[in-house]
Parts: sequence; C-alpha cells; structure tokens
Amino acid sequence: MDHQALTVLIPLTSGRGGAGDEEDEQRGEQRGEQQEQEWSFTGGGTAFWAPDARGPRVEGATIVMRPAAGSAMLFGGKVNHAGVPVESGQRVVFVASFSRRASGGREQRARDAQGARDIYGDYV
Repeated sequence: MDHQALTVLIPLTSGRGGAGDEEDEQRGEQRGEQQEQEWSFTGGGTAFWAPDARGPRVEGATIVMRPAAGSAMLFGGKVNHAGVPVESGQRVVFVASFSRRASGGREQRARDAQGARDIYGDYV
C-alpha cells in the first residue's frame, strides 16, 4: 500500500441520513418529491476505522461520514475506509486517488501492484 497516497472524495448527491434524522427529512420535503428521488439517498456514506481496528469485515466502523453534496473529504493511504451500502435512492461521488510514481519503471510498478493487497487478499 502506498502510504503517501491521497484520496479525494466529493459527493455529488445529498444523503438523507438514516431513519429519524429530522433535519434531513425536512430538507427533503422542501426540495420536492421528484428531485428527492433523483438526487438523494438514504443510508450510504464512507466508513472509517481507527488504525488499531481489525477492519471492515471484522468489526463496525469507528465513524461514518456523510458529507454534503459539493463538499470534499481528503484522506491518506494509511486510512482504512469503505463505502456504506445505500438503502434507497442513488449515491453519486467523484473519487480520485493520487500517489507518487514508483521508480524503477513499469516492471517495478507491476511487482509493487502484486504486493498491494490488504489483509483479506483484496487489492488496495
């Protein structure tokens, strides 16, 4: 894993939160039903785990972030994170990851990529 990587996540749709989130429900009512269905969602978000946590397949998230549409989250390569399932509607996000280019050419980058798996064997 490239610990010098940077991820930028920009939500393009607004979440309505979970059940009982009165402020989000009031905003949704003000926007109108059609726009509500097209440009918002319930559930969803980006979950993060503390550095000493065992990870997404083992324990619950330390925190789940649901930033407003048009805002941005930035986080580094050491941060353990995962998308949270959307319950209804559509969640649209722009995600870009940046890292420094590995030296050694294409062959070295290919070898580095082979070793870039998390503790579950997934590519990171």
